[in-house]
Amino acid sequence: MAQRRSWFRRWMIIPAVALLVFLGIPGASIVYESGGGESCARCHEIAPNFHSWQQSSHKNVPCTSCHGDAFTTDPDFHLGNLRRIMVHFSGDLPERIHLRKRDVEAINARCQGCHEKAAAGWGAGGHGATYAHIFLRARHNHSRPLVNDCLRCHGMFEPGGIDTVVTPVSAEGPWKLVSAPADTRAISCLTCHAVHVKDSSAEAEQAEDFTAFTYPSLGLYDRRSKEHIHASLLPTPQMLDGARPMQVDSSPATVLCYQCHAPYANMQVGTNDDRTPRGAYEGMACLDCHDRHNLRTEWKCPEFHKNPDACLSIVPPPDR
Repeated sequence: MAQRRSWFRRWMIIPAVALLVFLGIPGASIVYESGGGESCARCHEIAPNFHSWQQSSHKNVPCTSCHGDAFTTDPDFHLGNLRRIMVHFSGDLPERIHLRKRDVEAINARCQGCHEKAAAGWGAGGHGATYAHIFLRARHNHSRPLVNDCLRCHGMFEPGGIDTVVTPVSAEGPWKLVSAPADTRAISCLTCHAVHVKDSSAEAEQAEDFTAFTYPSLGLYDRRSKEHIHASLLPTPQMLDGARPMQVDSSPATVLCYQCHAPYANMQVGTNDDRTPRGAYEGMACLDCHDRHNLRTEWKCPEFHKNPDACLSIVPPPDR
């Protein structure tokens, strides 16, 4: 009889633990969202992000709008919250909170919910290219080696090297993707925009160079440090046309473009992926001609030319 009761108790433990987990998972999410983010800020590792959010252009957007809430149907969201609470109380805390690749993809989708026009332009332009377009192009892969530096601009939230994204890492092929569906976007919103960033509009009114503050979220995501570098802090390159130094626009948006659209080490204009304006357009900013998100140029031509066909005088970029 005693053995039967012991057996019964052991089997009752299983549904009891399952019930606790079932209740604990949304409970962890409720803990995170209670107090409008104040509860999150009690954890010192989250406090910096919370305080920067309070000073950002998203300060009137609830945390739950981007991060989900207790009624989110994605089980991984609730498991993630439960995991973070367990890690916090274990004492094994990270120095900074970093997003995983799957978190970035979820945030990217939420960005589109509010920034519909920008998202539509991004999706229709070159920066909306898919993993298949970037990593499976036979013409490119036959001529240029697949290396880890590819991830500096494409797929920069990938946790591994190029061999964890595409295989084989060779010029022979045929190639296939390892870590992402073919239609996944290779350049996300967070590539060029930081969400938790101070809105510097007040400083902009007092600044001599207003362009440094025009886009407070604008910055390059550095995959090595897993941090955004504000565009105003990025270096302006010295471009050369032979031996002649080129005039280069130094506005933060243009300098951000240079971080990916860079020349070879010789700094010669037009080499590698460089798009430096030349001829009559030397010294102009990227956004003088390009739309911010879909990158189209022809719609701005009438602002500078009576004849829109004059845009064709610019040396076209090489076909890649």
